[in-house]
Amino acid sequence: MLIKYLLLLGIIFSFNCEAQTNPSKKIDQYVRQSWKSENGLPQNSITSITQTPDGFIWLGSKEGLIRFDGVEFVKYDHNKIKQLKSNDIWTLKTDSKGVMWIGTNGGGLSYYSKGKFGNYSLKDGLADDGVWSVFEDSKGKLWIGTAGGGISVLSNGKFRTINTNDGLSGNYIWTIIEDNKGAIWAGTDGNFVSRIKNDEIKIFDSSEGYTGDYTMAGLADRNGNLWFGAAGIGLIKYDGGKFQIYQEGKDIPSNIIWSIIQDRKGNIWIGSDEGLTKYSNGVFDTYSETDGLPGGTVSSIYEDSEGNIWVGTKGGGISKFTDSEITTFTTKEGLSHNNVYSVYADYNDNLWICTSKGLNKYKDREFFSTYKKLGLNYDIVISVTRRKNGEIWLGTDGSGIFRFIDGKFINYTKEDGLVSNTVWSIYEDSKGIVWIGADGGGLVKYENNSFQGIDNEKIKGEYIS
Repeated sequence: MLIKYLLLLGIIFSFNCEAQTNPSKKIDQYVRQSWKSENGLPQNSITSITQTPDGFIWLGSKEGLIRFDGVEFVKYDHNKIKQLKSNDIWTLKTDSKGVMWIGTNGGGLSYYSKGKFGNYSLKDGLADDGVWSVFEDSKGKLWIGTAGGGISVLSNGKFRTINTNDGLSGNYIWTIIEDNKGAIWAGTDGNFVSRIKNDEIKIFDSSEGYTGDYTMAGLADRNGNLWFGAAGIGLIKYDGGKFQIYQEGKDIPSNIIWSIIQDRKGNIWIGSDEGLTKYSNGVFDTYSETDGLPGGTVSSIYEDSEGNIWVGTKGGGISKFTDSEITTFTTKEGLSHNNVYSVYADYNDNLWICTSKGLNKYKDREFFSTYKKLGLNYDIVISVTRRKNGEIWLGTDGSGIFRFIDGKFINYTKEDGLVSNTVWSIYEDSKGIVWIGADGGGLVKYENNSFQGIDNEKIKGEYIS
């Protein structure tokens, strides 16, 4: 089947299997939507993202809390909500009961539940009014990382404080996670992480193999590994026995990591100073500002209930990445050129793609385009078909037809009987006759090894596509 559309930005395939079973799908093959101030977003620097059970996406910013329904943004700040004691939102977390927790800079810990806001502060037992991280453990306890007061644990409406006096490695808590054995890990200031297990605290530092500095992000993946993002050091993976470091230049684009999540398909997403990175099957793939990400620094990443990946940036607004059934292929995936004229699927499941830089064959998720050495010495290929005898016929914009036979291409032009050297379409009928739509020359048929023009008066046109 010949698709007669000119695709100016690469080629888009709509294969269900491609989206659902290909873990190596690159970020630039996801469908992306972005919102900035010109689209109604109240603030372009987004610090955190979450979703409440009613489906709303909530965004934290330096100028308040933002609710998004997919169309309209609604801003909440201290002037509107008195329980929101500070407009500087550092972290958002929705717990298993549907309560959204809001960590602020100097305004304590606010919360939103069933349409109402509330707040906890120092006077309620919170360790500090600066809240950098919020985490719910497997038992439903809420762990709050503060900016200078250590950790507050909220259980049954009461706070308990854990700080350096109890053996914690630092009182500035950037991130909190739980491993598969129920131990809590806290990323703090300095070259440490702390593990809290059965009320005993163990500090991991350089003597244990941990060399991170200011551990700002953390993740416990479903395989039992722990991941930490450390400022200036990079991405650190702990498998329970040793620490492994992934660094700028070799694996990731920046050593300053702000956010780490794992999606439902097992992909690990990393936000850094130099864009968005996906880790899958041992391979890192980065999507940066030069690739089209609006904003270089990715400060927050969140997967919503439908599997969309939301990305908040510093100054570039938010983007949503959707792993849909539509997959885009460009030169980054091996296509010879992003100007695609036509696509043809043959009976051997080969996909033939005509571009401004020659012919491409797509098979087993790979592109092949090395046909010049076989005699295809013209780049602008605009039509293709495969005959029942296995021959490949190509129509070009200016050099007639190329016919692949006996391992090489043979060129036919006006000198060989074509009425035009621009061939928009080629079709073989059930009798083996090849029909050719030409530019300005009408319809041509190839039969008995010769080209024959068809009377244009009978077909009422000279331009056949």
